[in-house]
Amino acid sequence: MSYEKSFSPLPPTRLIANPLYQVNLLIWMLQPSTGAVVEPVLQKAGYRLFQIEPELSLPIELVESLQKNGFAHSNPVNPDLLICSPANDYIPVECKSRMFGSQPQPGGGESQIKQARSLLLLISPFLASALALQPRSVASSHVVYLAQHEPKVAQAEGLSNLSAELKKSGYRTIPFGLLGLSVKGNAIALRGKYQHATLPGALDKRLGRRRITVQKITDDQTDPRPLYYLPWMPDNPSEDDEYGQQAFANRILAAAVSQIGPRKIPCEIALNVETLLGAATYNLYSQWRDKDVRKRLQKRAKELLKKSLNKAVADLKLTSLEFPEKGWKFEIPDQKTYSRVIEGLRKGEHKDWNNPIPQRSLFDEEDE
Repeated sequence: MSYEKSFSPLPPTRLIANPLYQVNLLIWMLQPSTGAVVEPVLQKAGYRLFQIEPELSLPIELVESLQKNGFAHSNPVNPDLLICSPANDYIPVECKSRMFGSQPQPGGGESQIKQARSLLLLISPFLASALALQPRSVASSHVVYLAQHEPKVAQAEGLSNLSAELKKSGYRTIPFGLLGLSVKGNAIALRGKYQHATLPGALDKRLGRRRITVQKITDDQTDPRPLYYLPWMPDNPSEDDEYGQQAFANRILAAAVSQIGPRKIPCEIALNVETLLGAATYNLYSQWRDKDVRKRLQKRAKELLKKSLNKAVADLKLTSLEFPEKGWKFEIPDQKTYSRVIEGLRKGEHKDWNNPIPQRSLFDEEDE
């Protein structure tokens, strides 16, 4: 479960405040136990991953009411993960470096407050509607935040105040909970008992009032990051974004190599970026529900392939796959071209992975 590339180890005290690490830790906690260094707390409590960054829209009537009453909110709202239980209990989970108050801090915006209001308003029928499910398919909803543990701060007070403010104006809100990460000795620990907050029943039963170890730390010379399911998430406020971007790009190119490698020469190659993105995220890409993010990842992956292939073989003719597929097709006529393509993909440069892509047409969705 070591990480893919040799970067300077990230100190655990910084790691637990890194939202990208937090998201991946949650995904590991949702996996069946395989002897990995991450304790599958959520899986043992009966939860599974439902969607990544779902687009959860509020009902039109509710949006109009919030606007009328001056409640700034996010619509749609996109929590980092949506998990659920066999009993159809659904939990939007949001990762934060630090928790926040019910009022914007000096010099800061109110995006976290707007997001929290919308999450608190996702009662069962609203969440079912947002997911295009029958109302009875969502038995309950309960929002949970994950952040670093700060013992001297009333971390859930902001959520409590926001909830009380909404209730005072006649709105129904859902329960909210908080999970806190801390470093204790050679381990990263998780706790869930916070003033003002309550965890969903199954998770509360699993944690109780104790602090449990969720990941052991080998030593201060070994990078404590587990293998990331999602090495990069667009717009995720990660402290180590360059590392994540390069890891993501490396996986996409490695997936392309695995598709080209077994082919007999001569041949035509078709690289579908959605297939490659699935491989790069260990098949979690299909659960990514934010349409803008999916589109952005597709465009980045397609551009990455184009640049890497053209650098490997300058005269390689690339043709876009026919709609609705996205990607490239090209001919490999001989062993020399094959070797150059494979070598070029293995040694691709990824420093511009997340740089803006030149827009050739306001209406053209493809990068020819």
